[in-house]
Amino acid sequence: HLSNGNFSPVGTVASSLVGLGASGGILYGLDSSGRLVTINPTTAAVTVVGNTGLGNTGPTANVFASLTTGALFAVDNSWGLWSINPATAAATAIGAIEVNNTLFPARGSYGFSDSLAGDANYLYFTLDLWTTTPGDVLASKLYRVNPATGAATVIGPTGQEDVAGSAFADGTL
Repeated sequence: HLSNGNFSPVGTVASSLVGLGASGGILYGLDSSGRLVTINPTTAAVTVVGNTGLGNTGPTANVFASLTTGALFAVDNSWGLWSINPATAAATAIGAIEVNNTLFPARGSYGFSDSLAGDANYLYFTLDLWTTTPGDVLASKLYRVNPATGAATVIGPTGQEDVAGSAFADGTL
């Protein structure tokens, strides 16, 4: 509950989700196999819409979110931005998320954490890349992403390591 921080589970979702989004009053999730699902917020029952193709082979979705307009998006393991059709689960490549036409370092064998959330106009993406030695490859930062192009602007450091989820509540990220 937003006023007091209490939360009450309504059920268990059987598959592992990489994120949640909403479109047309329906709660959506993207599972780790790349399937777009709807989730009943009262019972946690899951219904598969279809396969996005962002699963275990090829580009694999790391995070998933929506704009408040209902548009659904995913970011893959190469930092590519995808739009997802809520009716068919079809994924359409938008382009790589990049800052000043510069790509993020390739994921390679780096450890990473990322998150994605959206307001009415932009997506907000966090990314932290690291190795055991010498440490951070890319320190955890918050980026504002144009959902039409993937172009990103650095907002600043998050001040936290390993941000693995983000969302808007009452207009605040």
